[in-house]
Amino acid sequence: MEYEVLNDYQVKVENIKNSLDEFIAVCKGEIDDPDQKSKSKQSAKYLSDTLEYRVRVKLAEILRQERSMSNDLALKLTADELHNIYIAYLSLIVYINSAIAYTPNKLEFLAFARISVSAFAHMLDNADDEVKQECGDIEADLINFTLSATEEGKVKESGGRMRLKSKGGYGHALVQTGDAESVIDKASSALTEGQFRAELKNIAEMKSLIDKNGDSKK
Repeated sequence: MEYEVLNDYQVKVENIKNSLDEFIAVCKGEIDDPDQKSKSKQSAKYLSDTLEYRVRVKLAEILRQERSMSNDLALKLTADELHNIYIAYLSLIVYINSAIAYTPNKLEFLAFARISVSAFAHMLDNADDEVKQECGDIEADLINFTLSATEEGKVKESGGRMRLKSKGGYGHALVQTGDAESVIDKASSALTEGQFRAELKNIAEMKSLIDKNGDSKK
């Protein structure tokens, strides 16, 4: 079954690429329009600054044309099948990044995989060990992408923190516990031990920046 799933999602990636190519070309054409007299510098900057958002909305439109599979089917996916679906998704993200800077996220991956938020949350916490580990690795990867994008300034710090701390399966439930400390108390369950240690430095740096911003507002 796993090879059938992999092939299905590889075909899906190719179809999505074809749909996105034209849209990205149109967006870039608007930004690179040589007739600068027809638009202000502010509008040209706006088009450039919102390119990732517009591509994300277009991708959501494409992905949501297929409904999520039933939870019963999703919960029957093996660790190998989940891994193959995630690799296919990453190949799409790499392709998009060859054209524009683009950060993957959890909800987008689940839409691509056709797995509901509730089914993924169940697999992350209650599946057999192999599936739980695979879901944890995927979750850790997506957390790391958000952290890296925040550090590089590709994602605003406030938006990155909101996505990391959102609960209910929509974000990563990395919650702040206490006014003075930004302790991510669920990170250890989402990350493998080695990945968790590697991210502690990043989290500490985010804490320092958050505390500094909080002090400056007083």
